[in-house]
Amino acid sequence: MKLFKIISCVFVLALICSCSSGVDKAYEIKGLELTMEGPLFEGPNSASAVHKVNLGQLSSSADKVKGATLKSVVLYLPDSLTFDDFSDFKFQLTADDAAMTEAAQLNPVPAGSSRIELQVSSEAELADFFKLDEFIILIDGNLKEEIYDNFSFKADLVFDVKVSE
Repeated sequence: MKLFKIISCVFVLALICSCSSGVDKAYEIKGLELTMEGPLFEGPNSASAVHKVNLGQLSSSADKVKGATLKSVVLYLPDSLTFDDFSDFKFQLTADDAAMTEAAQLNPVPAGSSRIELQVSSEAELADFFKLDEFIILIDGNLKEEIYDNFSFKADLVFDVKVSE
């Protein structure tokens, strides 16, 4: 009887450990510089950047990544510039070995804003991107009218990455 209790306890403990979903850790990309190359026409225009994954930031490795979601995206401009020429923005990730995934958007863009926070999708699963060496960050913005110059801005991104220990 005592052996049965010990075996039962070990089994329950093993079951709990195997069902553990991991530990959430913040993965941050701060001050990412993006540029939409002009001339820019009315309608959708894109800015992209290649990001090299650094899981050292999480003290982990690609094989331990169990899940990832976007926590926040903030776009900002220097000085007194605003995003008034844009009606909306969309944030996506893509890579050669992963399908393009939309993870955030903002529609409409608030008037007079030089700093905007996109609304993230809690359903966008991004773990595949953190298992790669690099991925592409793509931000699309719909212009209300033509701009003949480049349009440069910065982004701060925060991801929740679930890793097993």
